[in-house]
Amino acid sequence: MSSDPHSAACTVYFDGACPLCRREIDHYRRKAQHVPVAWVDVSSCDAAELGSDLDRATALARMHVRRADGRLVSGAAAFAEIWRLLPAYAWLARLAARPRLLAALEAGYVAFLGLRRLWRRPGAAMPASARAMPIDPAAVTGGAPAREASARGRSDNGDRR
Repeated sequence: MSSDPHSAACTVYFDGACPLCRREIDHYRRKAQHVPVAWVDVSSCDAAELGSDLDRATALARMHVRRADGRLVSGAAAFAEIWRLLPAYAWLARLAARPRLLAALEAGYVAFLGLRRLWRRPGAAMPASARAMPIDPAAVTGGAPAREASARGRSDNGDRR
């Protein structure tokens, strides 16, 4: 961890056993030199660093960010939270605040998660629960209520009616 989580603007939980994930986080770390962000490598941290509401399997399944107010967000919403704190990415955070764009970013992130296991460091096994982790829509939207699927002519699972 690079800063005290109690004074951090947010805490980023990432999979350091994934080389691509680690490279992206290293990029954000360089950009966040003057922003108090706590960085937690979930693949090697103590369980206490995760907090009582985040277990290792869940944290390894997708990136999470704990906001300064204590709320956890994951996936595309976690990236948007990081972008919000970094001046160079503020424009991207504003775009990601749009629900449809955030949903598209989340779909891309979920596709990446399907490929991520191919890049993980050998010997850094991903728990089975992390490979098939269900997505919590509230975590993606940051707790914002989702629109009614029926209003778009789709069922709850996304199929056309």
